[in-house]
This record gives sequence, C-alpha cells and structure tokens, in this order.
Amino acid sequence: MIHIAAQVVTQPQTDGDFEATQYQVSLAEALTLEVVSEVCLKVSSKGQSITLDARLLYAQPDMAVGYLGLEDQIELVWDSERFSARDAASSVAERKGVTDLTRYLFIVAFDGEDIFFITRHQIVAPPEGASHTPIVRDGLEFMRPRQWVAAQRSALLSLSVKNKAKRRLLSQVKAEDSLAALEKQVDLLSQLVMAMAQSLPSDQRPTWLDSFQTNLSQDTSTQFMGEVVSVADIHAHKTRMRTLQSAYFAQRSEDL
Repeated sequence: MIHIAAQVVTQPQTDGDFEATQYQVSLAEALTLEVVSEVCLKVSSKGQSITLDARLLYAQPDMAVGYLGLEDQIELVWDSERFSARDAASSVAERKGVTDLTRYLFIVAFDGEDIFFITRHQIVAPPEGASHTPIVRDGLEFMRPRQWVAAQRSALLSLSVKNKAKRRLLSQVKAEDSLAALEKQVDLLSQLVMAMAQSLPSDQRPTWLDSFQTNLSQDTSTQFMGEVVSVADIHAHKTRMRTLQSAYFAQRSEDL
C-alpha cells in the first residue's frame, strides 16, 4: 500500500492575472505522482522522474531523501548509507551530486510492501490507488516530516530514533580532530618502534630504517607541542569520543 502526505496545488478562487500566473508557477514547481502498482510509486519533477519500488530493496525498513542531484536527476540518499558511512554523512550525498542537504524534494520510507511518502513541495494531484493525508505549511507534518513517517509503523519509529541519535553524534564529531589525534598517536608509536629497532644488530635492521627515522624526526606531528602534551591531547580526544558514543547508545532508545 502507498501512503502519501502532501499539499495539493489549489486552483485560484479569482480570475485575476496574478492569481493565474501564481497557479501556473505552482504547477510547474509541483511534484507529479503516479501509482504504478500497489508497491510502486513514480515521482516526477521538472522533466525528471524516479520509480520507488518496495520490491527492489535489499534491506528494510529504511528511509531515503530525494534530491535533484547530478544533471538534475532525482537521486535517493538512503539513511542506511548516510548513517553507516565511515566518512562524513554528507559525503554520501556529495557523491551523488547533492551539495545542499536541506533542499530536498521528498522523504520516503519502506516497510515490507508499504511505501510512506511525504513532501514539503506541493503535488499536482493525489494519485489514484494511494491514501492521501493533506498537510499545511504550518502543520506538524510539514515542519517535521520524519515524525509523520515514524508514526506510521513501529519499525520506522525505531529506525527514526536510531538515526536521530546518529545524526546527533555526527554533528558533534570533527573528522579533523580525529585525524590529528590519530597522526600524533601513530608518530608516537613510530618513535617507540624506532627506539626498539636500534637494539637490533645492524645486519637485521631494515634498509629503510635510517631514512624513515630521519623523516620522522623532521616531520613528526608532535614537534610543536611535544610528546608529553601530545599524549595528553590524544587521551582528551579519546575520552571525548567515548563520552559521545556512550550518549549515542543511550539516545538510541529515546523518544523522538
């Protein structure tokens, strides 16, 4: 079954030129929806279209956000991709040509053979063969579309809570800080290994050992703050990360 929450473009109540022009503009910006089957919805926008088919998903439940990406094609950025990525969540979207995560066309969720579709854009008309929930600009569904999706199924609610906690975590993590701490830790361990390597007989040492030691002494990331402060800095970063992770796992079971 397909469930849609959206505002329908309404015809003007008067015959003025301004109202007629605004109506045509609204139609041009609106999404066109077509029910292909009970488990398949076609979404069109500005000459581009995408078919949302619940049967093609390899993992459910899941949510996706629809954007105009590369060459104005409609791209889906899946929550399972964004919040499972080891790089920044935004990188998943950027690889699909999406540069602004706030300018999306719609949110869609799949649970079994059910599709739940919500958009802040207007639609030309509610399609036949789907349930339709009208929304208004100041309504809760418009302001918090993910909350509407989460309210439809318990599995989607659990998924929304989990993803919200992950978004919270990612918003507080700076990849640059982690890289800096990791580099200092690697350099400190390298210095320790170099010291241990000096105890080896000369004929057992790697041929690259001397050049590596020279490069390490010249380029080590600890040269500015020193080894002792670097160790303290690494510990502070790790402590902060474990605190954030602890909060994340606690928030995974919170209410929306």
